[in-house]
This record gives sequence, structure tokens and C-alpha cells, in this order.
Amino acid sequence: MTALLRELPYWDRSSRMRVGGASVPIPVKAHQIVVWVSVAPADAPALEPGAPRFPAILDTGSTFTFSLRQAHLQGWAGIHPNYLRLLGSIRHLGKYIPNRAAHVWLHGNRPGERDVFTGRPPYRLKLKRGIAIYPSDMPQAPRLPLLGLMALEENRLHLKVDTEHRRVTLRTPDLVTWLWKRLS
Repeated sequence: MTALLRELPYWDRSSRMRVGGASVPIPVKAHQIVVWVSVAPADAPALEPGAPRFPAILDTGSTFTFSLRQAHLQGWAGIHPNYLRLLGSIRHLGKYIPNRAAHVWLHGNRPGERDVFTGRPPYRLKLKRGIAIYPSDMPQAPRLPLLGLMALEENRLHLKVDTEHRRVTLRTPDLVTWLWKRLS
């Protein structure tokens, strides 16, 4: 098993962070778990060197794999939605939101740090259902990108939230357990 996030902190107060070269920091609400990701087309064999990384909220209450505004996809990931193959749509508050073929790459953190990364390559989350791309002007669109529980489930990841110390650990499945379940 490999730790993807190790002792990732979250806080009981609001905070701020910077994305890329933005001059205005982005607010993060109390108890939001921030992870850093990159997005690439589903047919890309690897993440391009120097691909931009940006924050997403790890949201176990989200009912989809990964959701973001079109402005985040274009501005932070540098990808126009039309570059990603259309898979279908999801319904949110009576509106249909397109989901497109992409994988999300999760960047590992230095233990105890939110915005400092390890030297390891990012981990590819394979998303069969793709990512949901909301119109930027839709009031109900996520304020920040959301990495949902469904993405962790699809990739068989193990999430541990230590609420006493406000730390999060995410790891790949134990190989022996995974093999046993596959052979049973």
C-alpha cells in the first residue's frame, strides 16, 4: 500500500491559499480538506511535465467523482472542455451538466503540510464517469473544484480522517487484500 496523502492538515478556521501566479489568495472555509490535483484527458498516457496543479476540496458528500467550473478547467488546468471527449451529463438541480473524459492526478503532500509537495510523481485517479464541468456563471456551481467520494471508491482508495488532530491520510489498497478479493 502506498500513502498518497500523509497527515494532510485541515483547520477549524478559515484560511487562504494562492493558486499559480494569482495575486489574490483564495479563501478556504473551516474544516475543508484541500488536496492538490492536475487534470488531463483520459487518453493521455501520462501527465505532461509541468502540468499545472490546483486545489480541490476533498468532499465526501459530493455525489460525483470530480466537479469544477469551466473557468477553473480553463484557467487553472489550461484545458478547454471541448478538448475532452463528451461522456454524457449529470443532473444537478434540474440542469444537465456535461461530464467529459478526463483523469485527475493527485499530488502527494509532505506530511503535516497542505501546500508543500513530495518529490514523488502524482497518482492518477481513473474516472470512468469523467469529470463534471459546470458553466462558470451557474450560481450552484462549486466555488472550488470538488474531489468526491465516488472517485476514491472507483480507485479503491482508503481514506482515514483523524478528527482529533485534524489530519487526513489517503492510501492505495493493500495488495494482498486486493488479490484475495479478486480471487474469491
